[in-house]
Amino acid sequence: MDRKYWYVVMHLNGWAVREGEGLLAAGAARQFRTQDEAMEFARLHARSTHASSGRLTGVRVQGSDARWREAWHYGEDAYPQAG
Repeated sequence: MDRKYWYVVMHLNGWAVREGEGLLAAGAARQFRTQDEAMEFARLHARSTHASSGRLTGVRVQGSDARWREAWHYGEDAYPQAG
């Protein structure tokens, strides 16, 4: 089962949350002034989507150095990747 992700990414005037099925999918972005606000929004939506549908969800966070630094996952993957 595919996991639905919310990505917290740097944006021109702050931070944005993108919604998508795969790495940096082209879902609509919602903008925030701070990274904390963006993370709170993304985690809330990932948790609520998992709770309402049982679907695997996750949040990936990009640091100010453009490296991926944090991730949260909701639900258990029936087919986890080895390694």
